[in-house]
Amino acid sequence: FRATLRFLLPVIGASPVLLCRTSAGVFAVENRCTHQLQPLLGGRMRGVHLFCPAHSARFDMRSGATVGTLAKAPLKTYPTSVDAAGNILIEWDAAVPEGWATCSDVPPLENAS
Repeated sequence: FRATLRFLLPVIGASPVLLCRTSAGVFAVENRCTHQLQPLLGGRMRGVHLFCPAHSARFDMRSGATVGTLAKAPLKTYPTSVDAAGNILIEWDAAVPEGWATCSDVPPLENAS
């Protein structure tokens, strides 16, 4: 299965956020593997799982929970939703300066429901 969307969004005061869309939904996670702190961008995705490209540590993108024994700590996740226009909305846990919470490079989802 190939991902249909994957973007890295810059965030002030934290690691960049990796935005992923698979057949299972839209997910936003911190772009840092908890195994050896490697970037997750470029990792494989299957359903709700994201695999680190460095050592294949696996995470559940819904909760950030580790799957398997390689990574010991969960990923930071951010709740996402899709509005009626297909815009992807990410719920940040801290104040983000105006303009940083939007990403005009991310195309709207088709057939959003």
